[in-house]
Amino acid sequence: MRRVLLKLGARPDLRVHGYGCTRLVGPDPLAGVSIKMNVLQPAGKEGGPAVPVHWQRVDLLTGLYEHDPVDAAADCELIGQIKQKVLPLFATRNVDYRSTCEAHHLVPGGTRLKAEVLVADERAAADSGAR
Repeated sequence: MRRVLLKLGARPDLRVHGYGCTRLVGPDPLAGVSIKMNVLQPAGKEGGPAVPVHWQRVDLLTGLYEHDPVDAAADCELIGQIKQKVLPLFATRNVDYRSTCEAHHLVPGGTRLKAEVLVADERAAADSGAR
């Protein structure tokens, strides 16, 4: 999850805490994650000082699964949860999402999540890291 958040543009000082199953009975035990992070927002929103930024296209599956479509297919529900619950926390545009999850059946190549995310320019990121 940390790699996903960093790829979406979260600052490196983020904190991610995973926890075990919250429901021990029923068809599927639920695990979760607690996240504390800072992300960029477009100018005009309340918050910190303005920094130079640009839009960057990211493919969330590239690099996370080392181009293994079977592993990506196994996580299609996780990718769906990221799209639904995590992606809205970031400034994004042009989201390209597809998922063909099937219970107990892997569909290689059936999951995709790409988006343009707002990221700090390299010089701005270096300056804020020095503080």
